[in-house]
Amino acid sequence: PLAVAFATAPSSDLRRAARPLVARLARRDEALSARLSRELIDSLFRASPDDAYPKDIVDLLMEAMPERVAALDAGMLWRLLQARAKGAQLLGSTELVRRPFGLFSVRQIARLGDHPHRAARDWALAAVRAEPARFQAEAADAVLLVESDWPETRAVAEAEFDRWPQEAWSPETIAVVTDSVRPEVLAYARRLLRSRLTPEDAPAQLARLLEHPAQSMHLVATELLTEDAAAGEEAFEKLLPLARIVMLQVHKGRVAKDRMTAFLRAKAARDAGRAARIAPLFADLSLSGTQRDRAAAILALRDIAEAHPRIATPLVRRAAPERAAP
Repeated sequence: PLAVAFATAPSSDLRRAARPLVARLARRDEALSARLSRELIDSLFRASPDDAYPKDIVDLLMEAMPERVAALDAGMLWRLLQARAKGAQLLGSTELVRRPFGLFSVRQIARLGDHPHRAARDWALAAVRAEPARFQAEAADAVLLVESDWPETRAVAEAEFDRWPQEAWSPETIAVVTDSVRPEVLAYARRLLRSRLTPEDAPAQLARLLEHPAQSMHLVATELLTEDAAAGEEAFEKLLPLARIVMLQVHKGRVAKDRMTAFLRAKAARDAGRAARIAPLFADLSLSGTQRDRAAAILALRDIAEAHPRIATPLVRRAAPERAAP
């Protein structure tokens, strides 16, 4: 207990002065070495008395009892890495770089891309580079690396993922990225959708995007608006609320608004059932939009009335006034 008290003292000077004593004791007695290492590691999970404490204890462990640290199993190492205490994080990241990449799962490695210590983040990225086939086989877990708070980690991860073959990008994998709500991740998601999405997967992705809360994804959703992609009733049901959000914006989202207007206008002209559900949206737009939007809405309502006379619209046809002969 006295040796531990010296090694974990509130004073950094005393901790460093006790290091040779602890090292000698650890070398003399294996059982004592095990007890000392356990006590010191446990102390790293608690609040540190000062900023130097984590490094002092980690340096002591690596100098006096390196074999004890090397003997930590994967479960304990993961607990150190995921701890909130800075000392535990430091010991975990210090030991991690000595371990093989197969120690943790793909999902765990992806989570390490957000670790506070750069050593752990770099180890995770090195694992992706060293074993591309392994990470491509579990791509939906691997792409969680792009959720890192560290810009340099995201940049390296995206560069590695860009080298993946097309077959690695399943709809489920793309969906992991598009489901994010972080602007920096959504920028990558938009690039993925434009470069990796296959036509046959467009309907499923459109259905997901129609539920996405981020306004930045509205433009991408309108890029996927095709007759086939929105043919299903489920997709159409999701489309109408988003269409109302996009089309009733004022002075924003012009490209998305024009695409949505053109799509719904064409859809209404061909399908009476859907025209009846689209007409109220154009009626609202004809009253509340900008002059350009009101004009587009009135033309759409005119087309609906001509194609489907039984559908009520707010338009009233008036005969052209007769002009008196000169």
